[in-house]
Amino acid sequence: MEKIVTKGMDILTFEDFKESLSILGLVDDEKPSSEMLILQAILQSLSQGNTSLTSKEIYSTLVTSFGASLTRPWVQRLLKKLETTGLIKTVTEGSYRKHYTADINTVISGLEAIRKNQIQEIEEQKEYLEDRLEILSKLNCSQLAQQLFETYSDERPTVKARFLKGLNEIHIVLNDLMETSADPNSKIRVILQWVQSTLDDHVENRMQKFLRTAMKGIEIQYLVGPELLEIDDIEKSGFPVDFFKQMLQVLDGFRKQGIPFTVRLYEGPRTYSHLTIGSEQMVLIITENPMTAIYVSRDFNPDMIDNVCEAFDKEWVQAIPLLDLTPEILNKYDTQVSRLLSDAIEDIREKQSNHGE
Repeated sequence: MEKIVTKGMDILTFEDFKESLSILGLVDDEKPSSEMLILQAILQSLSQGNTSLTSKEIYSTLVTSFGASLTRPWVQRLLKKLETTGLIKTVTEGSYRKHYTADINTVISGLEAIRKNQIQEIEEQKEYLEDRLEILSKLNCSQLAQQLFETYSDERPTVKARFLKGLNEIHIVLNDLMETSADPNSKIRVILQWVQSTLDDHVENRMQKFLRTAMKGIEIQYLVGPELLEIDDIEKSGFPVDFFKQMLQVLDGFRKQGIPFTVRLYEGPRTYSHLTIGSEQMVLIITENPMTAIYVSRDFNPDMIDNVCEAFDKEWVQAIPLLDLTPEILNKYDTQVSRLLSDAIEDIREKQSNHGE
């Protein structure tokens, strides 16, 4: 690849050179900006033996050598901007007119000033965009739509069923259901089959939501499929090892305190992942990749919800609490996660034994 070479020193590839100027705003779509044209005109004149130039001389060079269509007043404003930035400087040559020049130090200083200013602008944009992203990621469009109706039509329609796309939208709805519909009289049933599809940057926040809900006295029965124990590459899957260990300790503490949150291993026939709030509302995962689901209320299909709850209750009785899994059960998986769980359970039992529990 072509390189720019100065006095035998390898500096930048030509592509990197152009990209750097573009990032600094001195080149736009491979065309030099007006500021860059002025700097080029000054540097070209210096290479021809001149020590400095007046604004009139710079303007003349821009027109004759570069074919620029800039006006004299605009060139004056740009010269002032370049001087403020530090790319060029003024010198006195025995005349009341300003003369402009540049050297390696002014160019370095100017480029550094532009670079710092660009970084500051990007940091400000980044902060703004991160704030917007957080708001958008938590935005509940169902609530917003209902409030729009209530505000502008004096109606508040009930959502009986809707299609959900993407893990984020699904969990926004789940969080809303647990926050607004669940109470100590309504049991939350969860079965999770596609564990790996849920391992993203927000998995810890989602599980903490379940923990907080249980601490309100709302019973949560959580079935997790064997896919959890089949994960054999923790690093590649993004499995949250430290959080998983903490979660097991919390579950052990919940059991001792009577907080109604139990996780059991479900090894029965593969079924759809879902969450139900009592027997009134349900979110049923339809496909894993892409992740899609359907929200169903009892008003929409009571038989579907009843059948799902009935099937869950049968599987729940046969499932084994995660903290009660034996080495024999875990050894048949022989994966990184199964061994991690086995070690964690052993640590919990050892602590219980030391404390005479």
